Amino acid sequence: MASNLTTYCLEKLTDYSEFERFCSDLMIREGFPNLIPLGGSKDKGRDAIHYTVSENITTIFAYSVIEDWQAKLRSDARKIHNHDHSCDQLVFLTTSKVQSEKFDSQKKFISDEYGFELDIFDIERLRLLVINKYPDIREEFPQIFNPLFLEIEKEFVKRETKKYISIIYSHENKIFADWISNKLLSLNYFAKAFAVPETNQEIKSVNNFLRTETFLCIPIVSDLMQSDANFIRILAVIDSFNETHKNKFILYLKKTNLNSNINLNNQVISFPDNWQLGLQILVDALQKNFCPKDNIVGPNTAFYSIVQPGKVINRQEELISNCLEVKTIPKFINQFVVNKSPTASDLARFKSDWPFKFIEPDIYLSFQTPSPEMLSDLNIRHFTKIPVNTIHTIKGIRTNFIINELLRKSLESYLLTRGLHFCPVSKDYYFPDGFLDKNRIVYTSITGRQTYSSVIGQRAFGTGFIKYYVCPVLTLNTRDFKNPIITLRIRVRVTDLQGNPFTGKQVVSRRKKVCKFWFNYTWLTKVLALRAFLENENEAIIIGEGEEQIRIDSRLIILNSPISIEESISLSETETSAEQEDASNFSDEEDVVDDYDSENL
Repeated sequence: MASNLTTYCLEKLTDYSEFERFCSDLMIREGFPNLIPLGGSKDKGRDAIHYTVSENITTIFAYSVIEDWQAKLRSDARKIHNHDHSCDQLVFLTTSKVQSEKFDSQKKFISDEYGFELDIFDIERLRLLVINKYPDIREEFPQIFNPLFLEIEKEFVKRETKKYISIIYSHENKIFADWISNKLLSLNYFAKAFAVPETNQEIKSVNNFLRTETFLCIPIVSDLMQSDANFIRILAVIDSFNETHKNKFILYLKKTNLNSNINLNNQVISFPDNWQLGLQILVDALQKNFCPKDNIVGPNTAFYSIVQPGKVINRQEELISNCLEVKTIPKFINQFVVNKSPTASDLARFKSDWPFKFIEPDIYLSFQTPSPEMLSDLNIRHFTKIPVNTIHTIKGIRTNFIINELLRKSLESYLLTRGLHFCPVSKDYYFPDGFLDKNRIVYTSITGRQTYSSVIGQRAFGTGFIKYYVCPVLTLNTRDFKNPIITLRIRVRVTDLQGNPFTGKQVVSRRKKVCKFWFNYTWLTKVLALRAFLENENEAIIIGEGEEQIRIDSRLIILNSPISIEESISLSETETSAEQEDASNFSDEEDVVDDYDSENL
């Protein structure tokens, strides 16, 4: 897990300046004590340089977070050569994974072309250095390695070896102990209940489990335990373990209707007669002790890296999602047998007018019947209706896979029928300039007022301007909800002022420029605007007609969260002011953050 978190942080880093400092620090530790950082936007292919006087060797370092590491490597090597920099060895550090054959080919190319000896530290090699040789370096770069990730990692290390909550009970408390154990298991804790061991074999087995696999031990205190020699003996063993764990191994559980006067020097929980309330008290204590859970991976890691302890309050909150529910789909899939294979131009035309999937050269599947013109062009021989609920495969393909693909293609076709254009370069569906009045969508805001949002605008970039287009992205989700869900996301297509799209690395920097000050409220207003545009019936998006109709509820799904984030303490002063400024800028107004909206040109 430590390796995974380290790799994740390196793959997802966004602060390149901090990455440069990290790489230089790492290389100094790795045997280049006289390294001089250079970097900057005009480094001429050099991020750092090292000169070994005794051996008269000049080493140049180049760092990269670009996915196409080979292009970056060759570009840096070419710059070093063209600027006639002295270089005996080129050391290249990248957050990409480098295959051995590519390493060998690049090493040969650099040597043959420029005469440099090449060494590459890819993400796997960086990971090994950080984890095995210099683990403390992560604490020096919190912008790269989230400190909360490091805390979670420590808990994972504990969990990998000792993860169980061991509940020790006397026979009188068996029902109670089993109930506690089952409840903790349902909450994804690793819980196991043990009766007080009596025979030497049982004692040895329990002792071994406590020593090797137990994270926290919970003895259940009872009236009879003081007179139970076996219980006293196991408590003595547990207490010895507790000393080696700095008094963090035992958590006593005492039912309030018990009168035990045993001297308990460790944590004690008084369990009330209301077992459900007592369970919550116990779970709170387990959380304070960082007890491992089976579901700590994924959502919890992401959540707690953002929401720190003390910032969550026990209050229900409504959350506006960007999801639309698919209410109905056709009960049949139409299967068409054609006599004529369509040309490439035919397929391009069909894409906007008729969403289909062909599974054999002469067999096409679709929810909708094509227009008479298409029927004629394809020379349809016949077609049959296949019920989606009773037929599980069609020509060897699972029916639900076909349904999902037809839904996806129906959404793409719908965007085109609504007037959007498809960009083959960026693969986006965008609003053509002038299609909408003043290039903006009029919609109803969350406060119920009529307002508008621009879908085309301009930004200053460098010494000139760029143009951007707000593009809807509709994706199908069939896993997380009972019914299929359409997720409405936003992409930004960037072009020059003539509408020619940028490509490659040019896109990323320009998108960042456009979206730099788009905060939560900005994205919400644009989602609301796009939702309003896509709606073609009252609170619905209708694709097709009659029994071939796909009906999507155009209202954004409202989710109910059992907890809330206390925003007054979760945002720093800077974040709070930015959020407030964002909200004031967008309070039922056009997105004035777009300083160069098309209507102002």
